[in-house]
Amino acid sequence: MADNSGNPSVLRSRDFVFSITLIVSLAMSLALGGLYYLPDWIRDDVGELIARLPGGSLVRGKAANSAAARPTEQSVAEVYGQLGISPLPRNSKSEEIITRLDQMRREPCYRDGIIGLAKLFTEAGYPREADTSLTSFATRCGESDSLSMQRHQVLMKAGDLQTALKVAEKLVNADPGRATYRYMRGQTYEQLKEFEHALADYINSVQLLGSPSRVAGYHFYDIARMYAALGRYCEAISPVETFVAFDPASRRTQQSMSMILEYSNKGNCRVAHARGNARVTLAASGNVHTLNVVVNGMRGNFILDTGASYLSVTTAFAEKTKINVNTSTKVPIKVVAGTVQAKLSTAATVAVGGAEARNVTVAVIDDSHEPFGPRTDGLLGMSFLARFEVRLTPNGLELTSPQSKDGQEIDQTGSNTNAGRKGRSPR
Repeated sequence: MADNSGNPSVLRSRDFVFSITLIVSLAMSLALGGLYYLPDWIRDDVGELIARLPGGSLVRGKAANSAAARPTEQSVAEVYGQLGISPLPRNSKSEEIITRLDQMRREPCYRDGIIGLAKLFTEAGYPREADTSLTSFATRCGESDSLSMQRHQVLMKAGDLQTALKVAEKLVNADPGRATYRYMRGQTYEQLKEFEHALADYINSVQLLGSPSRVAGYHFYDIARMYAALGRYCEAISPVETFVAFDPASRRTQQSMSMILEYSNKGNCRVAHARGNARVTLAASGNVHTLNVVVNGMRGNFILDTGASYLSVTTAFAEKTKINVNTSTKVPIKVVAGTVQAKLSTAATVAVGGAEARNVTVAVIDDSHEPFGPRTDGLLGMSFLARFEVRLTPNGLELTSPQSKDGQEIDQTGSNTNAGRKGRSPR
């Protein structure tokens, strides 16, 4: 057979085949993320094909620059080594991970970069590697709250609850007034089934978030769930009712009402929870309104505060009414002099006129001189008020319990009278 290797037509045919092969190879390499991912022998053959085309040296130069722009396996491995982990297997996040790793190669102490990389590791199913990377970065470049928050998140994902708790504890100790840190620690305690501690943190986070009327509903539901987890079903109702009471029109939903009904049935607490009605006159005292409130049978002078989460009392009044404070749970309470710490407890009974509630959560202010002002024993807040329908009138305050029936009226002392019986006038 004749040798046609020097035949011009054969050479043109080969060049045509080379061109087609080159186009197909380049298309495949782009689809797979560039020349970087092609095996070495394919890259070499493609390079030879490019060189044999007219202007091939220019095309090859551009392809080489494109390949050089991507991080090499060695540079990627070096960044993995700096982070204290082995290179991850190829996964759905590999492209984004490699981009972040190259970013960390160029900016080794870029905090947003390491946080983004940790998120990608976690999404790819490697939360432990994410935590190790964050820890290595913090050792090399310094710690920060944002790094610790991300560590807590990946540790919770990894199921390492004890280490997550230590991270959350450190954040709370560094900034006790930050609601987010309290909430993070509460979540960790809940996962550890330490419900009493979780309850304290959830309550504190609500107090620290500011006006309760603007706090999201899930915060109140978290508190309710912790009370229920502790078997304190009647107390679990109050947080939900408090949330609803701030905006009944939009918050009296199927979810909130179902929770209240469930806890009420489990605790058999509806009758004891709130009963009776009242209409009382408010006394003006400066910019506030005061009224008489009976706690555990002892009368006191209270400021009406529909924006306060709890019925709050002074230490002296708590002692007088025999409110037992045997908990370490503390919450911040706003008073005349600013913000003070208070311990949560429970009053057996609280009454305003004929409206009475049992087992009411009370915040007892730590020793402080007249925290609510002169001759004032406390604040009447939502832990009591939320159990009733509250109506402020020009003449005072009206409270109506869920137990009230149609046909009943309210007299000036708060007792119920029946106006529906024929032949008998109301007393």
